[in-house]
Amino acid sequence: MARRAIWLPCLVLFFVLRAGAAWSAEKKVLSISVEGNRRIEADAVKAALKTQVGGGYSLPLIQEDIKALFALGYFNSIEVHGEEKPEGIALIYRVEEKPIIRDIEISGNDEIELEKIQEAITFKKGAFLDLNAIRESVKKIQDMYVDKGFYLATVEYVLRPVAQTEVVVEYRIEEGQKVRVRRITFIGNKAFSADTLKKTMETSEAGWFSWLSGSGTFKEAALDRDVSMVAMHYYNNGYIQVQVMPAQVTLSPDKKWTYITIPIEEGQQFTLGHIDLEGELIYKKDKIMEKVKSTEGGVFNRSQVQEDLFNITDMYADVGYAFANVTPLTRIDETRRIVDLTFSVQKGKLVYVNRIDVTGNIKTRDKVVRRELKIEEGKLLRGADLRLSRQRVYATGFFEDVNFTTAPAKEAREEKLDISIKVKEGQTGSLAAGAGFSSIDRFLFTTQASLGNFLGLGHRLSVSFQISEIRQIYSVSYFVPYFLDSMWNFGVDLYEAETRYGSDYVKKSRGGSLRWGYRIEDFTQAYLSYRYEDVTFTKVRGVTSAFVRPGITSSLSGTIVRDTKDHPWETTRGSVESITVEGGGGVIGGDFDFVKCDTAGTVYFPLLWKFVFMLNGRLGYGMGIGGEPLPFAERYFVGGVNSVRGYYYRTLGPTVRVLAYDGDPSSLTTSFTIGGNKMVVFNSELLFPIIEQAKIKGLLFFDAGNAFGEAEAIDLISLRQGWGVGFRWFTPIAPFRFEWGFPIKPRPGELHTVFEFSIGTFF
Repeated sequence: MARRAIWLPCLVLFFVLRAGAAWSAEKKVLSISVEGNRRIEADAVKAALKTQVGGGYSLPLIQEDIKALFALGYFNSIEVHGEEKPEGIALIYRVEEKPIIRDIEISGNDEIELEKIQEAITFKKGAFLDLNAIRESVKKIQDMYVDKGFYLATVEYVLRPVAQTEVVVEYRIEEGQKVRVRRITFIGNKAFSADTLKKTMETSEAGWFSWLSGSGTFKEAALDRDVSMVAMHYYNNGYIQVQVMPAQVTLSPDKKWTYITIPIEEGQQFTLGHIDLEGELIYKKDKIMEKVKSTEGGVFNRSQVQEDLFNITDMYADVGYAFANVTPLTRIDETRRIVDLTFSVQKGKLVYVNRIDVTGNIKTRDKVVRRELKIEEGKLLRGADLRLSRQRVYATGFFEDVNFTTAPAKEAREEKLDISIKVKEGQTGSLAAGAGFSSIDRFLFTTQASLGNFLGLGHRLSVSFQISEIRQIYSVSYFVPYFLDSMWNFGVDLYEAETRYGSDYVKKSRGGSLRWGYRIEDFTQAYLSYRYEDVTFTKVRGVTSAFVRPGITSSLSGTIVRDTKDHPWETTRGSVESITVEGGGGVIGGDFDFVKCDTAGTVYFPLLWKFVFMLNGRLGYGMGIGGEPLPFAERYFVGGVNSVRGYYYRTLGPTVRVLAYDGDPSSLTTSFTIGGNKMVVFNSELLFPIIEQAKIKGLLFFDAGNAFGEAEAIDLISLRQGWGVGFRWFTPIAPFRFEWGFPIKPRPGELHTVFEFSIGTFF
């Protein structure tokens, strides 16, 4: 390989003055020429120079030029020659360019896909050779193998010249064998069993199913964290003087297994004594102490003390003291094994917002992020507003990640902060076509084009059609969340659908809706909607047209929704409550006069180990006007994946006996579900991660619900119940649901297991 010239004092001596004259500070530069360059334009070289034609020259300036040229990263060596003439000096920069990387080859990889290794390489084909980048990529590839448990993997690079100015970079990988953990041993543990301490660790012993789950893999970085986690377990249980020594790792002779030993000196267990508060208090002491959950007489818990500290800090930040400093002061009584705790508070100065910068939004316009913010430039910075702003930006669904960082404003006083909002845009648009199988639709074909962030304005546009064994649906929808940059939103939907409900009837509907909405406060919006729908029924089995009547529905509805979920799909905390009142007919026309009221509520509770518990409830009531029953097209039907699982779609609720064949009085009768004018549904779910990297979660559920007719009262005892298991896959396009429901006390004719599959939103 070409050598790199030494460019400090030794290289400067390479200056050669033809005719042997001494350089003078009074001489000027007559010309600058570049020699030896092949790919780099001479003008690009000259642009990096401080020495310019017509200006003076000096050795210090030439030294700076040489440094600047090497900093470009294009050259192996640089020589500067000067020719003195009566009018001045002619300078010649002779460069030797680095080779170009023609190709990158990777060999020896079996356990890691080629594409993933290529992503770790920090340079591309066609770039100038950079040994630092090559070595950096070696380290990244090795780290990838360590993360997968191939602790002994080696990665080497070879530079293979293929032309005078081109090379091939080859990475040669020897993966070796994955190193697993045979045994974890603790020495000196008396207060807690080895099994208890192992549960605090990411590192685990290899078991029968380690080949499937990946458990039992040895990772040095994870083991270092585990030592800290074991110590934290002791700290959180009162052992404040515990010493957990660095783990001792022994490799088996065949280099397949590791044996881990962790020595521990436990010390004594301490309890909490007196808890107090001092310093600059902005509220009465009792009010601030409400944020402290540590209790006198309880076992000292470091994590709880840290949480108390954060709670007090947040309390001060919420009123503008972003730099409030809360220090836990402890006094240890070793004789009584008691720790007295005092939180000392210095509130600092009120902090204001200086600048707000948004970065990472390539497609999305700044205003889409800024209009969700509760913080404003020049206003007091409140911690609650900062947290709420992040939640609202995330809730748009346009971004995979949202990070808020603060830094002291350079051009302002210390009590002003610049806020940087860095977002990572997610996949907000999709074009998909495919065929599949649904528990409701059977075989289906679907095509959907959606733009969740249309033109980068946050508008939502969707066009889709779906054809299956039981339904055909064509729809177009458009939604503007901030109409004309106001707090109003606007949406329009158009659709045409044909659905077959078993052998009972076929429903055809065509129509659309217009809706206006207004944001009342941070999480609450109100909507006013108009719906127009033309409904016909065909192939109605055994039911007179007097009941299953076609016609036009024209209705107005008002809705209030409060949504505090932390994520549209992968929710871990928060709730959604809504109430809708709808009226049809009368002065707004249509063939059906009715009134309906629907209310729903869903709440999410985060539990230990990333478990999430969900409760959902829905109530509905409707009535026809003028003594008429609620129109058939508006009635409530229960059962299926979005109501009571374990029962087929729309099979629960009031039924009537009808003739199996119209016009034949001697035919047998059959049961026909007519739906109810009242509906009650309850759902509960426990969700837990299965494969976090793939965003696959498992769940257990219990549902109860039913529909009731005009002549019936709501009877909670008669609610039909079901339970089951399933899993959900949160893909970039939409969430997929796979659930197996089991009815409790099934009736004759009802299946004992019902499989449900669907794509889209949940309750």
